[in-house]
Amino acid sequence: MSRFRFNHSRGSRNFLIGGVAIIVLAFGAAQPLTAQYFGKNKVQWTSLNWHATVTEHFIVNHDEQMHAAAQRTTQLLERCYARFSSILDTKFKKPIPVFIWQTHDLFQENWIVGDLISEGTGGITETLGGFRRMILPLDVTTEETEHVLCHELVHEFQAEIFLESVERGSSPRQIGNELSRALWFVEGMAEYLSKGSVDPRTHTVMRDGLEVGYLRSIEKMSKTPDYLSAYRFGEALLWYIGNRYGDAGIGALLKRSTEVGVFRSFAWANIDPDSLSAEWQAFVDSTYRPQIEAFIHPNEATGVRRVTNHEFADPHKGQIPVTFNGPALSPNGKHIVYISDKSSTLSGTDNFWLASTDSADAIKKIVETGRSAGTEAARQLTSVGAFSFDGTRFVYAVQSKGRRAVRIYSFAESKDEAFSIEDEVLRESLFGIENPRFSPDGTQIVFTGVKEGQRDLYVATIDSARGLLTEN
Repeated sequence: MSRFRFNHSRGSRNFLIGGVAIIVLAFGAAQPLTAQYFGKNKVQWTSLNWHATVTEHFIVNHDEQMHAAAQRTTQLLERCYARFSSILDTKFKKPIPVFIWQTHDLFQENWIVGDLISEGTGGITETLGGFRRMILPLDVTTEETEHVLCHELVHEFQAEIFLESVERGSSPRQIGNELSRALWFVEGMAEYLSKGSVDPRTHTVMRDGLEVGYLRSIEKMSKTPDYLSAYRFGEALLWYIGNRYGDAGIGALLKRSTEVGVFRSFAWANIDPDSLSAEWQAFVDSTYRPQIEAFIHPNEATGVRRVTNHEFADPHKGQIPVTFNGPALSPNGKHIVYISDKSSTLSGTDNFWLASTDSADAIKKIVETGRSAGTEAARQLTSVGAFSFDGTRFVYAVQSKGRRAVRIYSFAESKDEAFSIEDEVLRESLFGIENPRFSPDGTQIVFTGVKEGQRDLYVATIDSARGLLTEN
């Protein structure tokens, strides 16, 4: 029995914490180890009533509040299907099951996937003995939702082609080994085709990789199947291949790769991988070098200063990079609150830190997720906190009892206990609360929330009264 799994990553930590391989090929259906010992089982906080919306190529499963979101989802999927079916010259033999959730919190609770799901996982595509399904939340922007849906759909087409090759006699183990050595090809293809171009995040990584010196050849990407190689470098390289040889050529390479392997498929197309790699790197240099030379670098001369200390980590030496996200600057400019996983006592947890802008050293850890009361997780990839206009309070959205809550902290820089919980606004009828902000007079908080699969802005007074602010 063959099993392929594709995880769409929203950030680099998903790759490093969630596992080394984005595509898993296994035999048998053993329960994942992450769900087999105490303390690693999922808690389901919410009971959902499921419905299905069916189209020619998809069966979209959703809770009863998401009928409108499901209609939008099917429209996006069918539009992407038409494009990818042409590029990859493949059609589905039967409709693909798709499971969608209103928010990432609900997505993480699901038991369809036995593994624990990290914040950085934006979607999952699985094939198990020919059974297929796409699994993803819809709590991001419309643009990002379309990207994730189309990214996962590319994986469905890849799975269709892989399984067709197996039916013709190819070895599932051989295909899995080939894919494990060429994640840049599989994930880079999904990223490029789902966007049609190179996104700003990849542009940033390409510039940095060129400047710092970790830009990789195709051979090195195949030997280091980490997040950068699989997603960012892979996307940029597949964009280059698509623009040079045509997107249909990518589909031809994919079909051939399931029979002879990725590198031999390039030889079949009269493309030398080493020459292609050198030409691509030369293109990267000519594209990004002028931008790098025009950068304002952090140093005393430019007046730009780095306030956190980081070290480059090599995942193949067991090193996991420390992350710093969600910075919020105090009104007087003296303090920063940020989220980081440095010095975490629990693997994969993020903590809130208070730092001075005059020093690169953190003053203290103010909230430890996973251990602090009612603070199960911080959403460092999608949410940012804020100080009040007078600098005496700080507000952030945390995960509490399986749902998002707006938590208000009192802040006094002269006290040892600078942060203390003042109030909490827990919205039982809302999901996905993010990015809260104080009103100028400090009496209200505005934040984003999800209801019935629709993201809107909401405003809450400090005494927890709520009203709808806008609809989008």
